[in-house]
Amino acid sequence: MNVLIVNYDFPPNAGIGGRRWAKLAKGLAMTGHNVFVIKASALDGQASSPWLTDVTHERIKVIDVPRAYPTVMQRPVRSLLDRIKYRIARWKLEQTAKGTIYDISLGWTHGLNNALNELNGQHTIEWILTTGAPWNMLYDVANWKQKHQHVKLLVDFRDPWINARNYGMSQLTGERLAWEKHKQNQVLLTADVVTTPYAYLTRALREFSPDSKANFTVLTHFFDQEDMPPEQPNDHSVNLHFVYGGEMYVECDGQLQWLRERLHQLRTEQPELYERVRFDFYSPTDRSDIFMGLENVSFHAPIGKAIFQRCQKADGLILLLTPSKKDDLTTKFFEYLPLAKPLVALGVEGEVSKFVSDENLGPVWTSDMTYESWKKTLEDLHTKKYTTSFDYNQYELGPMTQKLLALLQ
Repeated sequence: MNVLIVNYDFPPNAGIGGRRWAKLAKGLAMTGHNVFVIKASALDGQASSPWLTDVTHERIKVIDVPRAYPTVMQRPVRSLLDRIKYRIARWKLEQTAKGTIYDISLGWTHGLNNALNELNGQHTIEWILTTGAPWNMLYDVANWKQKHQHVKLLVDFRDPWINARNYGMSQLTGERLAWEKHKQNQVLLTADVVTTPYAYLTRALREFSPDSKANFTVLTHFFDQEDMPPEQPNDHSVNLHFVYGGEMYVECDGQLQWLRERLHQLRTEQPELYERVRFDFYSPTDRSDIFMGLENVSFHAPIGKAIFQRCQKADGLILLLTPSKKDDLTTKFFEYLPLAKPLVALGVEGEVSKFVSDENLGPVWTSDMTYESWKKTLEDLHTKKYTTSFDYNQYELGPMTQKLLALLQ
């Protein structure tokens, strides 16, 4: 089967947005299918994706389409000239964009259509699999598909669109919000299959577009066994080492400040236990300012797949649960599972903390938790028998590829 993936930041582009479909492209190629990919050209100076080797395969062919979105709006503004260019670019987008101006696939329509037409002319493409964010790209693919009815379309929502807390969506009102709703509805009406990683998001999209004939289903995030390091015996150290790997989500300050306050109190009341506790955050966003003066909390730059080796040596793996992520069983969640380490659900109660609690996968740290209760979870971490026999194999890349293939029948 020939499938085409449209993924704006597919590897070698940096960013977590390319990981999900890089892995699924690998799975499809390994099962004998031909995978064509249309992606945006990489930004100059960006580090290469840690998943580049996953898509280096003779059955995976990647086509770059130049970006059209203003470069100055995709980088940190560092100078007066940058600020001037940024304001000019933003003003131009405000005049031309009907919805949010912070969708980086704006202006990509012409280049994307040319690439779609060229591939369609050269190969018999049976399915297009496109994933958002960014969102305008999905609308462009849906419009193209309406003119090429022989091609089937799977649309994958990695995150909410209309209810997103980023991409400028939360500030939209009036005609701009109506336009984004129109685009989302058109995508849902055009798609043959709609997937999301989360049950609540699948339900919300089905309710949003009741006239859609698409098959709405959950295609969860997953782990790749090839990323997992060899098992190592626990050294039974008296120290308590916690690791977090990933982005600092929007709204995470509340959870980090809660942890800071608990650590300050621990240092005052149980200094001997405090000396045995360490937190290491590996993230592109440095929030060490929150933990100023706490020498046992460190922030580090991302280290790619080497994070799995650090996680395997840890005593607990942090799940950062903000209000917008409390129900999201993210990639990080599933990549932690096969390491068989206690999962620490830190933040707002929701589907994730319920999963951790119900399956006895680790402690749950919530804002209403007393200091004494929190301290006890530290003291018990080495002795409490958290589940290590949970059947995580159903969430591996192989079974998830088979589930995807079943949707493409």
